[in-house]
Amino acid sequence: MSLNPAERPGDGVVPDGGRLDPRRDRRRREGAGKPAAAAPEAATAAAAEPGPGDGGRIVETSRWRLRAPDHVSQDSPLVCVPTVHQRGDSRVLRCAQDALDAGFRVRLIWLSDDQDPSTDPAVGETLMRSAHSRADRLRVVARLAGAARREQADLWHIHDFYLLAQARRWRRQTGRPVIYDVHEYYGIVYSGKVRAPAAVRRWLARRIDTYQVRSARKLGAVNAAAEGIARTFASSGAAVVTTLNAPLGAPFLSVPLVPFSQRARRVVHIGTLNEDYGMRRVVRIAAEAQRRGLPHTFDLVDRFHNDAERAAFARYLEEDGDPANLRIIPAVPSHRLGELLSGYGVGLAVFSRTSQNDLSMPGKLFEYSVMGLAIVCTDAPAQQRFAQQWAVARPCAGENVGAFVDALEDLDARAVELDAAVADKAALARRSLTWEAMSAPKLRGLYRELRAQLDGAG
Repeated sequence: MSLNPAERPGDGVVPDGGRLDPRRDRRRREGAGKPAAAAPEAATAAAAEPGPGDGGRIVETSRWRLRAPDHVSQDSPLVCVPTVHQRGDSRVLRCAQDALDAGFRVRLIWLSDDQDPSTDPAVGETLMRSAHSRADRLRVVARLAGAARREQADLWHIHDFYLLAQARRWRRQTGRPVIYDVHEYYGIVYSGKVRAPAAVRRWLARRIDTYQVRSARKLGAVNAAAEGIARTFASSGAAVVTTLNAPLGAPFLSVPLVPFSQRARRVVHIGTLNEDYGMRRVVRIAAEAQRRGLPHTFDLVDRFHNDAERAAFARYLEEDGDPANLRIIPAVPSHRLGELLSGYGVGLAVFSRTSQNDLSMPGKLFEYSVMGLAIVCTDAPAQQRFAQQWAVARPCAGENVGAFVDALEDLDARAVELDAAVADKAALARRSLTWEAMSAPKLRGLYRELRAQLDGAG
């Protein structure tokens, strides 16, 4: 297979067909087929249009779409959002939408090699060259911070541990608030990268958390991606809200769901492809499915953090015989993800069992659930509980590749009888697991509280 998605047939369109076993097909409804997921360019604009009573206009680039409310103007206070995340990061965009809804203009400063930055007065962008290694990402922090400081913002919303030192400086020099958006359990994440005895790593994790808490106390506000993360900051004295990584509803809820039995053999992985997130395991699962002669296909969204991870993935493919049932497909903007997922029946979440991964609930679990995918996942506690509550789920022991393939076979064999259960779980998820229902009210409230402080100071 090719690692360049642009070289794959269809440029992201999920094709009809697949190798079919007539004995299996007799169990399926007559005429059931594999629906094609929409290509990125075919997604309809209606998915992210303003809902009733929302007002405003759509601001769109090649990577994202936001709604600028009518009450936001050039005279509105400015929130600057610097981040080393790639342009189009879904959490960054969800938070930016809440800033707009709370009456702020937004300036996004992030990494991209694109050439179409937004110049809209409500949502502007500064694009910086993409990082191709961890070291490169660290080097870009200084340039990113300099650009953010020059914006003369009324408020900053940072999404990276790397920017804490600069954010503390902005707060000290200007007196203006900073929201620290904490995506992960950074104490665990960064201490885990150090080759040292477990006791040393635990000590380092505590030191990192202490630094974060002291920084939050100075910055004034924290937006945490999980309740466990928020508890770390309970003693900080900062305003703390928790906003789980549920998707914005409109681009997902506007897409109708197809019966599970018509898509049960189409498997997708939409998360980051690296060692911690199980990219080696995905390749082995596809290879084992091919060895068994199963008709399943595996599409992996092109989400490598750097060139080294892409090269490692290529090596794994070669080691496992380059399975013909696996391909890389282009990433799509978050407002088109619902249409992409509508063509799949099973979502993979195959994280390695680490302290961080055992605690986390990645955004793809929310997105799979809302789009009615069955979830085949590792038995990491938090992910297993979530998947079993909100989807038809098959948790598997992390190192047992055969168990993952067994789960896919079982779902396929029972696809027709599972149609109703999958539909019921999806309906529940669609009522409950959206950003608007779970998270937006809290973050908008924080933004409005900070705006009141700015207005009072002015």
